[in-house]
Amino acid sequence: MRSRSPRKRKRERLGHIADAVVAASAAVRARTMPAESSTTPMQRFGAAGFGAAVAEVLTLPVDAAKVRLQLQVSTPTNRLASTEAAKPKYTGLMQGVWRIGREDGFRTVSGH
Repeated sequence: MRSRSPRKRKRERLGHIADAVVAASAAVRARTMPAESSTTPMQRFGAAGFGAAVAEVLTLPVDAAKVRLQLQVSTPTNRLASTEAAKPKYTGLMQGVWRIGREDGFRTVSGH
């Protein structure tokens, strides 16, 4: 009786491991995914649109403040000046969001 080569034994072991991985992933899939989706394509489309709108409303003010901070001219005289007029208008991100909302309002931040 001939002995199997090491290469053949390794291939058989990998085959058994691959079979076990496939079986385990099928079991996990069966537990976590419903057999049939209870939502219609239009419901999923609406949910995606709502999620995108919420994300835009939450990130747009922060992005506007970030851009205004980046565009703000900061010179050495501005940093050392003690007068209110020479101080930068926006000192930080959250202060910028608060100030834009208070001074410019929602319409400016939303692009309208």
